[in-house]
Amino acid sequence: MIIAFRKKLKLLTGLAVASALTVSAMGLIGLQWKTDREQAEQRFVQAASIISSNIAPAILFEDPAVAGENLESIQGLDGIGWVEAVLPGGQVFASYDAAPGARADQLAWEAVVERPIRVDGRQIATLRVGVHYRSLSDILFDNLGAAALITMVAFAIAVLLSHWMDRIAHKPIDTLMRAMRKISASGDSSVRLE
Repeated sequence: MIIAFRKKLKLLTGLAVASALTVSAMGLIGLQWKTDREQAEQRFVQAASIISSNIAPAILFEDPAVAGENLESIQGLDGIGWVEAVLPGGQVFASYDAAPGARADQLAWEAVVERPIRVDGRQIATLRVGVHYRSLSDILFDNLGAAALITMVAFAIAVLLSHWMDRIAHKPIDTLMRAMRKISASGDSSVRLE
């Protein structure tokens, strides 16, 4: 099967555009994943910092009930499953699970953010927070519509560009071929290109 030069050029242009779109889409998704993870980490550290400041008086006054109420402030924060205040000896002073049994399901929590609880520069306990980052599949699902729209627009532009480049590249060649056919048919070598 012989494919004409024009079709080969269009096919090559289409494959190049498809490859570029695929690579750029992967890059954008990777950037979104990295940004999402950095923002989540910042939120987790900020929440742990605020909670560790608020829980210190309850630990000083040895009031686990008040400490537990402070820990409940994580309710509704995405990605945080559990939080606990651990005394220097390793004893859990107070804890809160955002969902029942959240701490028992260790596989669901990718990381534990730890923050020292200090009073006058002296560490009196450690705040531990079980966190979960959004998965790559969640990010893909959330951005699927925008990615599809961008891909369709880029593909339409690529098709238009391909047709335009085809006309620019092949117009002189077509003119030359017509002149060569005229010369071949008539034998008149004085034919001029238009």
